[in-house]
Amino acid sequence: MKTMKSKKNKKNKSQKAQQSFTERIAKAAGGFKERAKSMNSEEKAEQVQQPEQPETQQAQPEGGETEVDVKALQAELEKAKAQSDEYLDLAQRKQAEFANYRRRTEGIRAEAFDDGRREAISQLLPIVDNLERALAAAGITAFAAPADWTEEQTAYYLAARSRDYGPNLLGFTAEQANRLLTIDGETLMSQPLTPLNFVVDTLLSQGLHILAGSPKVGKSWLALWLAVTVAKGEAVWGMGVKQGTTLYLCLEDSTLRIQNRLFEITEDAPANVHFSTNSDTLGKGLEEQLCAFLSEHPDTVLVIIDTLQMIRGTGYDNTYANDYRDLSALKRIADAHGIAILLIHHLRKELADDVFSRISGTTAISGAVDSSFTLIEDKRGSGKATLSCIGRDIEYRELTLERNAENVWELVSDSRTQPELLGGQIVILLSELMSDRTEFIGTPTELSAQIDPVGSEGITPKKVSRLILQSVAALSKIGISAVVRRSNGKRLIELRRAESDDAQGTQAVDPIDPADVSDDENAPCFGV
Repeated sequence: MKTMKSKKNKKNKSQKAQQSFTERIAKAAGGFKERAKSMNSEEKAEQVQQPEQPETQQAQPEGGETEVDVKALQAELEKAKAQSDEYLDLAQRKQAEFANYRRRTEGIRAEAFDDGRREAISQLLPIVDNLERALAAAGITAFAAPADWTEEQTAYYLAARSRDYGPNLLGFTAEQANRLLTIDGETLMSQPLTPLNFVVDTLLSQGLHILAGSPKVGKSWLALWLAVTVAKGEAVWGMGVKQGTTLYLCLEDSTLRIQNRLFEITEDAPANVHFSTNSDTLGKGLEEQLCAFLSEHPDTVLVIIDTLQMIRGTGYDNTYANDYRDLSALKRIADAHGIAILLIHHLRKELADDVFSRISGTTAISGAVDSSFTLIEDKRGSGKATLSCIGRDIEYRELTLERNAENVWELVSDSRTQPELLGGQIVILLSELMSDRTEFIGTPTELSAQIDPVGSEGITPKKVSRLILQSVAALSKIGISAVVRRSNGKRLIELRRAESDDAQGTQAVDPIDPADVSDDENAPCFGV
């Protein structure tokens, strides 16, 4: 009984405890709900009172993150500094390279400027020569500078007359020096022309020439005899010469050998023939040595260099460019001073149909020279040889030579079939035309029809103007003035005698003997 009562009491106590727990949970939940409602109302009130503002600041990094960013910035700074140093070094090197380039270009420009001045002088020299002839024809022997000329211009003219090519001669600006010097066709075909200057008539003109032959054929004997003969003013195989100083560079011989040879070929060597057994090479002083000699001896007409190989040095590279460069340097000297330079050279051993193709070296040699000569012996030791000649200003010809007991090459025969020069013939024909008239004005066709009506003299309308322009000086000597001009699109030739009003001061016309013209050393020389 007690047991059942105790169980009932325990059950009642458990129910009361459970109810009390439930009530407490409900009460707590109700309080939580009230606090939640209160918090929501407060948040809403705050939102109404304080509108939402944008987030302007980022959260500050933690201390560890700040330390990492500083190290990264330091690394980038070091990298930028290193790159800056690299750029500075590069800029300094480029600046130094530019300074070197500027110095080089200034040197090249100065050299080109000097070359331009020399070229300008060489172009003007024929004009200066014509001016001197005109002054001489007018009886003016002394030069009087125009009033508007500067001292530099006067000095230039006088220096040009003396062939002085100083570095500060012209006073031109670089732009002026680099301009092309041109002449139009109409002016060119109306200008009196300076006849080509021959050292040996019809054979050896001013310019650069080459004489090639086999070893021991007698080239040096021929060169020595030529130097002595021209210096004396004696004829070469019946052809007239322009007497003057000669220079023979006998670079393969000794002074004793030259002396012995002189005693064989001549009784008396003149003082105006000079010899040298030693010289500098091309590009290393030879050009300056030649110009110095020509300045000291302005009457020089012929320079012989024996041999070409001796002025090139032992380490010479035989190429087309080198051949042309070396010979062009010598040609510039010859043209600038109005002289003939003859180079002694060798032949190849190989035979060829064209004897000139046997000249040793590249084809630049034949291209650079004005004329080529080959001396080929008929038979080794026979003393008989053929001198073949070809050039820009001479006709092709062959001279048969024989060496006498004094080692002088004598002429046996000459293939040239027209020894009389057409240049002299025009003077004769015009003197006959003007013998009974004071003037002639007409076209080249009209003039050629009068002086050569049947064409037997070969003076065509195309040739007559050139022949007259090349013979102005010769015509002036016999009292005929000649002018070629254009009028109304036509080319006219004007010839006047001394007694005409437009030709005052010239001498009267005297008919001339053809023989006198052919023997005149000053008669114009032209190749056929």
